[in-house]
Amino acid sequence: MKPFDVTELEERIKATGKSLAELKTENFTEEFLKIIHRPGWTSVAESLFVRHMLSSVEQHAKALNQLQEGLLEASRAVGDHTGTRPSVPAKPVGAHF
Repeated sequence: MKPFDVTELEERIKATGKSLAELKTENFTEEFLKIIHRPGWTSVAESLFVRHMLSSVEQHAKALNQLQEGLLEASRAVGDHTGTRPSVPAKPVGAHF
């Protein structure tokens, strides 16, 4: 993708939005809550496994929210500074940081 290829970027943004919209959290929550109350649903070991899986899903969901917010924030900032970007001073010769 060329840096100025807005068309491909638009397609990727739409595909990402579609994938995020396909997360069926409400149905997942309702169905899972019904399942876990069934008699004999799971053993202690299986319950521990499910707890860890749910923890991972929750962490990934939080990370996706943070990534999405950060991406929007950074994208908005690009438009806010058009033509007024501060120049970055050149590093002195021999500087490592």
